[in-house]
Amino acid sequence: ELTRNPEIRRELFKRIEREIQKPKQKEIKDQFQYVIDNFVKSSDIKILNYEVIRKDREINMAIELPTNIGSLKFFVKAKNKKSISNADLSLAYNEAQQKNLPVLFLTTGKPAKKYKEFIEKNLKNQLIFKQVNE
Repeated sequence: ELTRNPEIRRELFKRIEREIQKPKQKEIKDQFQYVIDNFVKSSDIKILNYEVIRKDREINMAIELPTNIGSLKFFVKAKNKKSISNADLSLAYNEAQQKNLPVLFLTTGKPAKKYKEFIEKNLKNQLIFKQVNE
């Protein structure tokens, strides 16, 4: 048999040893979801509703944010996109308006150049923009 050969046995044991020593990677849902979940946990946010719209791209949530004067409810739109346009912000705002909630917009991307002015003028300051790091 092949396993009786000392050279082959040594090689087999080395391979098995390497496989055992490889760190087992945790099965991460997806990188974007992991980033958003970490942000939510670290911010002491209570999730009321969690919905993955597009895997590794878009997540909607309803949350409760604790404040000194009590909990505030928000609609959260989380987008994994390189650059966020004012149209993305408008769509999130409209979605939140249907639920009668202010918006917390989370993204890994960069906002449009004049997004702050756009939020003030067009979205009545009902949208909070937050860039989360991967």
